[in-house]
Amino acid sequence: VVLIRDQGTGIPADQLERVFRLHYTTKPGGSGIGLFTARSTIEAMGGTLTLQSSEMTGTTARIELPIAVLDTTTETSCSMS
Repeated sequence: VVLIRDQGTGIPADQLERVFRLHYTTKPGGSGIGLFTARSTIEAMGGTLTLQSSEMTGTTARIELPIAVLDTTTETSCSMS
């Protein structure tokens, strides 16, 4: 689990899920691809990205990723020539 917090202006409750939509932005000149790309990438790895926010107090992003399990049943070797 990774938590990322800021102390910015926060995200209004009615926009919390919309910020993950492709091309949705509230910033002048923003592209609206950042959170969409982040969530898509994290979900592709089996994880989740959620936001908690309060206006005027900031936002916390919570990233949860699964623990990788090493397959020790197969032998691997590496050689350099």
